[in-house]
Amino acid sequence: MDCIYICDGEEYVNDDGNFVTIHLDYDCESPRSWEGKMGTFLTWMHHTDSPDDNPFDGFDDLGESFGIRCEDRPGQFVAKFNDKVGVCVPVFALVHSGTFYSAGWSNPFYDPWDSGFVGVIFVTKERIRELYQVKRVTKKVRQSVVDELIAEVDEYSEWASGNCYGFVVHDKDDNIVDCCSGFIGSDAAKSGLAETCHGLNDTDMTLDEWLAA
Repeated sequence: MDCIYICDGEEYVNDDGNFVTIHLDYDCESPRSWEGKMGTFLTWMHHTDSPDDNPFDGFDDLGESFGIRCEDRPGQFVAKFNDKVGVCVPVFALVHSGTFYSAGWSNPFYDPWDSGFVGVIFVTKERIRELYQVKRVTKKVRQSVVDELIAEVDEYSEWASGNCYGFVVHDKDDNIVDCCSGFIGSDAAKSGLAETCHGLNDTDMTLDEWLAA
């Protein structure tokens, strides 16, 4: 049976006959530290660091850096930024048995007690033109940017909630023949496993039992 689910402690035998153990990656770096990210992702939450470095006291302070007057009203900042400066998407969070983030135009968590608006993710027109190699930020380009900003928040949410994986591959001589970590989200883990481990088949054996077989 092909491997579909990825979770901590799962064990498989791949098409090469090697033993694959999947584990949670507790040392995975935040994706906000990686190069190539598009947006600036800022939040204001008690006892929780902003995903990107946030030197701003609030939306008045942030708005002033872009020549926007918003009277510390997030809605005004978002509207004026999208009108004049670039693309900005509100960010919501759910803090309950972990912290989960989502970017969009309304709160998707439906929890009035433990969720709400916490910040924004944005990118300027200058940065968009540079990344997309375009002269005009058209409606189509803007939608593509919105989709990418939402994806960046989704990836950070996976990381913040601890959904990070790695794997180790042993051969029959108990040598480690491959290992990798830093996969954020089960989809990324499945993709990484498919590329490096070939087909996976479930096994009820532990590594020791497999080596002794």
